[in-house]
Amino acid sequence: MKNIAQYLGIHSLIVSALLIFAFNANAQPKGAVCIIKSDSQLVMVDEILTGKWSLPAGTINPNEQPQLAAQREAWEETGLVVTVGDELGRSDSAIYYDCVSDSDLIAFGQQDKVGGHILPIWFAPHYGLEVSQARLIDPFYLSAEDYRYPLQWEFVQALYQQATDQPTSYVESLVDAAPRFNQPELQWIAKAQSFLLHLPSTFVEIINLALLTGLVFTSHWWLLLLPICYAQFGRDFTLKLMFTLMVGALIVQVGKLGFQLPRPYVYQPSLNMADQIGFGLPSLAVALWTISFSMLINQLGLRGWNKVSALGATILMWLVAALFYSGSAFLVDSFAGLLLGWLCAWHMSRLDIKIGKPAKEIFNQKGVWLMLMCVSAVLLVVWQTPMLLQMALVALSVLLVIILVKLPRGFDLKFAAAMSVVLGLTLLVIGEVHTLVDSSNLHSLVVEVMQLPLLFMVFTAGLLWHQNRLEKKKT
Repeated sequence: MKNIAQYLGIHSLIVSALLIFAFNANAQPKGAVCIIKSDSQLVMVDEILTGKWSLPAGTINPNEQPQLAAQREAWEETGLVVTVGDELGRSDSAIYYDCVSDSDLIAFGQQDKVGGHILPIWFAPHYGLEVSQARLIDPFYLSAEDYRYPLQWEFVQALYQQATDQPTSYVESLVDAAPRFNQPELQWIAKAQSFLLHLPSTFVEIINLALLTGLVFTSHWWLLLLPICYAQFGRDFTLKLMFTLMVGALIVQVGKLGFQLPRPYVYQPSLNMADQIGFGLPSLAVALWTISFSMLINQLGLRGWNKVSALGATILMWLVAALFYSGSAFLVDSFAGLLLGWLCAWHMSRLDIKIGKPAKEIFNQKGVWLMLMCVSAVLLVVWQTPMLLQMALVALSVLLVIILVKLPRGFDLKFAAAMSVVLGLTLLVIGEVHTLVDSSNLHSLVVEVMQLPLLFMVFTAGLLWHQNRLEKKKT
């Protein structure tokens, strides 16, 4: 009996120890946060995926000390090398540290539209991928709803008051830090914007509206024209156009990450009149519109100056002017996008000449989409970006559709217009879903990368429904 009692006693101790260990392991915060206070303001970052403000923070890697995780995240998101000091506090999910920059903290002197002072961070490893900007801002000026975790905002404000304050060096611009071939363009943008200040306010509003409306061509909404393209030019050309656009987007992404040349407003934030983020060379929007119009002109067999080429030139000039005037892109960025888009479209036209008729149906075969998916996956291993992941998923979606179903060669314009409306409503629903999950980077990432694949799946489902409906009518 004594041995049994001892056994039971030892067993209960072991179980208790395991439970305590499991509880402590679960209770240990998984994240590390840097609170950087400068000139009585707080360093905060704009997150791309969530669309919210946050502190420099991230997940603690396995076998990584929390202090090193906080230091690493500060460097990756803001480009600041910091010394991690005392622990200021902790929540259920993260440890908050007092961090001080090892070098002078530099910020632009002019306040932006949200009352903050922008920090130059284009050299930070996660700039354009995870964060779009970093700011110095009074935390009591910012509302809790703008913070990624609204319920924790009062807690952050209390910790901010305990943090070590350090001085800030303010500058008006960093034009001299820009590449030499970009510096003249910075002066041109500044002169173009300042010229309008001397005009009557009514003229300024009209000109701003006319120019900045061109930025609408940088959004996803123009993809709603693809059903119209399918109805007008058929399945083979639409798949070919989609493939070329995706190849162009991949090349642009590689170029952006390879050159890492930022947009004009990075060197002088007062020039920023839009919400374009990330690196600017080459211009994605210009490249995609160049591909679209070049392939459309070739498909129609048009030569010389015509209505389609005039429309294409007008939209491209409008887009380039809007990007330049708003401080979103240099002219050289747009020229690079124009050249790249034309080369992609030219190679597709050469494919038609070399292969002939088989080239029309080659993009309805699984091999080309499998290849595109593999290329996207390889690039994704090198650069873990949402766009590359999205391209891989789109290629996978098209591949699965080609394997599982037989797409019709075409359909009527009336149905195409209805599908464009449905896809537009789908985009609105996706936007609403994003607002519900914007406190989570993972959930926001899922919503972001599934946007285009979901649109393609919705379009395919509508297409098959329409085809079945027509077949039933015939019978």
